[in-house]
Amino acid sequence: MRAAELFAKSLKNEGVKRVFGVPGEETLDLLDALKNAGIEFVLTHHEQAAAFMAATYGRLTGRAGVCLSTLGPGALNLTTGLAFAALGGMPVVAITAQSGIRENWKREFQRVDVLNHFKPIVKWNARLENPNDVASLARKAFAIAETQRPGVTHLEFPEDVAAEEARGEPLPRVETRRPVAEEKALAQSVELLRSAKHPLILVASGAVRKRVAEELKALVDVTGFYVAHTQMGKGTLPDDDPHSLFTLGIHTKDWVHCGIDYADAIITLGYHPLEYSAAIWNSERNKRIVHIDFSEPVIDHYYNPEVSVVGDIAATLNMLRERLVAPSPDFASAQSPSPLGRGEGEGQWDTSYFARLRATLLEKVTPHISDAFPITPQTVIASARNALGRKDILISDVGAHKIWIARMYPTYDYQTCLIDNGLAAMGGGLPSAIATALLMPDRRILLITGDGGFLMNMHEMATARRLGVKLVALVWNDGGYGMVRWHAQKQGFEPQGVDFENPDFVRLAESFGWRGYRVARAQDLPAILERAFAQKGQVLIDCPVDHNETVRVFTDELKNIVCPI
Repeated sequence: MRAAELFAKSLKNEGVKRVFGVPGEETLDLLDALKNAGIEFVLTHHEQAAAFMAATYGRLTGRAGVCLSTLGPGALNLTTGLAFAALGGMPVVAITAQSGIRENWKREFQRVDVLNHFKPIVKWNARLENPNDVASLARKAFAIAETQRPGVTHLEFPEDVAAEEARGEPLPRVETRRPVAEEKALAQSVELLRSAKHPLILVASGAVRKRVAEELKALVDVTGFYVAHTQMGKGTLPDDDPHSLFTLGIHTKDWVHCGIDYADAIITLGYHPLEYSAAIWNSERNKRIVHIDFSEPVIDHYYNPEVSVVGDIAATLNMLRERLVAPSPDFASAQSPSPLGRGEGEGQWDTSYFARLRATLLEKVTPHISDAFPITPQTVIASARNALGRKDILISDVGAHKIWIARMYPTYDYQTCLIDNGLAAMGGGLPSAIATALLMPDRRILLITGDGGFLMNMHEMATARRLGVKLVALVWNDGGYGMVRWHAQKQGFEPQGVDFENPDFVRLAESFGWRGYRVARAQDLPAILERAFAQKGQVLIDCPVDHNETVRVFTDELKNIVCPI
């Protein structure tokens, strides 16, 4: 069989159902092989979108998403989406074509050193030079992408190699069992936590898994520990759980930071400093940290865990709970016969401050609807929350709206509020929403995107229409790059180059075959959202938003925070 056929069979063997990409003449053998293997090729209008889709697929499933491009410009166009996956810990296998390596009549036409271009981004990459190595290198690409901290692998597939005869069969997929945490590390973590008075859990992107969510809930129920989330960890503990302290939504002091400041010990779950720097929450370097993750910590001046517990996070939480529940010899003389906290300061841990802080948080970060126009961000968030069920999914693009969503959107289940705080690339929202809608057609899918971010990949509206996915895109229309405008104002600069004129979004939507609505009054937004979700296809909502609220809340209000006593 051709090398392309063996490769397609290897993808099928990995459970791949879809490959996202843009075709080229150098991918014709592989595209034919994918079709014959029963793998759907999802055509996008730009390779960047294909990489975003593959990344979101990997984020939601834990299995590597696959994207495909031709050589040269096509391969380079994948870069932003692959970096999005790499920094966000999302498993992706990228395949790029290349001109022939045996006898290259094209010579340097469109030829770029893609392997070295991707080297700083990917965990591993290789060129398929020997057709007989196709099966083993395909297996290796998936294994590396999906294990440890997930990320990106890349295979370059020259067109002449794809057409050559290959020997062999796909290698069996082997599910990797994550290691069990070492007993000594568990004992050290128990000792540290029993000596603490005000421990707090910080949940990050690496812990956003079903079993972790279940074990986290069980641990919280017996210890009374309170939980804060990074933006990418939102929903792992439901925000209506009385022990949730919501989300670190902004890279400056907010109400939730009062709890972190008060804590004397921090348990981090699936944490990587790139998604929320420890310099913000451990600036004094005085926190005793227990690092729990599938991989070793990334250490810096502000994140140097006293105990590192490496292994399956869910299993680790289970074992930690069992050991914290068990009587301690050192505990015999204590007033309480049990090491468990009571949630109100009774027992081993005093959590009464966190309980008071949660009451403040409920007052400060619960969004409310107002009749003001242009519409307030709080009204958008509250209306979105009311329109979506507990397991429906909100996808956020990057812009000023992102910090509002992170801070104020109550989240009740893991992977139901998708925010990128790794690469934080504008334009990823629409492709991510399309991939989500493909995977979860029975859920309501709401994309909230800024006008600037939406215009970066708006052409993928055609992709959504062609695929027939059901989704609603709400364009947060503030007439410019609102996040940049806010930062300029905060730092005392006159905003430059941030304002632009938008197209008529309703007519734009209609030109792509979407339904379009424009919000003219704040009171109309809830009804428009319901009408949009009642449609069978794709809907765009043009929603004018008051930028001044971003300045009022995130500059004026937050600089005067006084933590609860």
